[in-house]
Amino acid sequence: VDSGDGIPAEAIKELYQPFFTTKSLGLGLGLPICKWIIEAHGGRLAAKNNSGGGATFFIELPIAEEQRHDRPVSDSVFG
Repeated sequence: VDSGDGIPAEAIKELYQPFFTTKSLGLGLGLPICKWIIEAHGGRLAAKNNSGGGATFFIELPIAEEQRHDRPVSDSVFG
């Protein structure tokens, strides 16, 4: 359970911008990369501050349809 200060109000709009960070040693690439991967799979990444402190991140991904492989998985993955 996150009980920290949450996300500063001025940072909310910038959270997913590459190279934005509130940390002295942060690169600011983690959340933009996560958002890019999630959206590439048809999903959504969102964040909100909790009323008691801390923040919660939400990841929504669509339910996958059944995959059809033209060749055995062993050939395509380990082949």
